[in-house]
Amino acid sequence: MDKINLPFFYQLGTQLNPLVKMKVGTQRQIDISLAALPVRDSVNGLLAWSGGLSVCRTSATAFINATEEALKWLRKVKPEDMDKPDSSTDAKFRLIIDKAKTFETVLSEELVTSSAYSASKKGIYSTSDLIEHADKVFPASILDRFSPAIVREIQEAGKCLAFDIPTACGFHMLRATEGVLHEYYLAVGNPKKNDKLENWGAYIAYLYKLTNRQANIDEETVNHIKKVLALLQQVKDQDRNLIMHPEVVLNVDEAFILFETTKTTIMTMADKIPVRSSKMGK
Repeated sequence: MDKINLPFFYQLGTQLNPLVKMKVGTQRQIDISLAALPVRDSVNGLLAWSGGLSVCRTSATAFINATEEALKWLRKVKPEDMDKPDSSTDAKFRLIIDKAKTFETVLSEELVTSSAYSASKKGIYSTSDLIEHADKVFPASILDRFSPAIVREIQEAGKCLAFDIPTACGFHMLRATEGVLHEYYLAVGNPKKNDKLENWGAYIAYLYKLTNRQANIDEETVNHIKKVLALLQQVKDQDRNLIMHPEVVLNVDEAFILFETTKTTIMTMADKIPVRSSKMGK
């Protein structure tokens, strides 16, 4: 997916417009050259764009070639001979204008048929923020506690939310929550093995056992686990279990609520998760 640079197309249009209106014999050849140079550079940029247009590429290349031929002449000609009448020279500069007109027409037609969409803002989040770095909804001090895999899940969730793919957004945020849940389980439970448990229910059951007064855990941690359990149980019963069924589809509002709910749950668990060292794959 490529981000479309709308100002680029506006600039290209402002560059093309004066050039296509020029006429050989009315404008000096140097003036046509000066008008063609910025257009050539912009068209080269368009051709280099990996997600660029396809139909106009042939006419774009033809315009560039015509411009280069005229510039070769311009570099060789003596200043005193620059404006002397010459049919072959006139043909070179006329070709620039003709090819620019063709390119403008083809580009305009292709832009009309091209798919371009505007993604609506979700809550306080801008579209670009959700697409490019949704993980920044968490402070840097929180992100430092997450594995790269968890961060990727959050980023994918943000993209799905931005582009109105709500069920996928929920799926990715739940996967991120599950990843953080495992890290939380390791941090507060200090189990003998680091293996993942079978499902959310197993994690929740384990955490419930830790709140038993027989567990060797301080009261502050016990209260924190209880808070986490309340959040996890809500997410599990109202969202996770449902989304695991193929027939359930979220709408955009539901996905946004789930995004916010899981964000709160993740941040709460992160309080007890240590910052990852470089050896752990920060």
